[in-house]
Amino acid sequence: GYIKMYNIPNNTGSAKIENQFFGRQIPNFNLPIVNGNGSNSDSFIFIPSEDNKYYLFIFFTPWDCQSCFDEIPFWRQLKNKFNGRLNVIGIGAANSLNLLRHFVNKNDISILTIFDENEYLFSLLGLNESGLTPAKILVNSRGAILNLNPSTHKNNQLQQKYITLIDRIIPNI
Repeated sequence: GYIKMYNIPNNTGSAKIENQFFGRQIPNFNLPIVNGNGSNSDSFIFIPSEDNKYYLFIFFTPWDCQSCFDEIPFWRQLKNKFNGRLNVIGIGAANSLNLLRHFVNKNDISILTIFDENEYLFSLLGLNESGLTPAKILVNSRGAILNLNPSTHKNNQLQQKYITLIDRIIPNI
């Protein structure tokens, strides 16, 4: 079926960016969890389904610009605001799981974060070396991409617009 692509007007050119993601699907994946109890055997499994869950996947790398990481508190805010309506999950790419784990701990990234081994999802979506990360990709339970939004940095106005957009897309429970 037809998937409506939701867009936030801003000065980042996200309308052009969105066109390359329109109608794309996030595939099944099974990737290691970075934070949690510290066990390397824990993994996060995403299998598209009909369960009406929504996911906000935040793609980032330790080498993204520092001003982009000014947005990390906003990730926590999204997790807290949409708790029960939206699963906020960080997807990090790095040279190793330990490097990403160190980065997540050092920067107090408290959202569930998984390790994109070999940049599988980054490559599939064309995000590696794109200059778009950290990028927030809103996905429904069937894996359909509903929105892509680059970093809002510390811009409260852009963050409030993004919260309003998510509120409109995701049904209240």
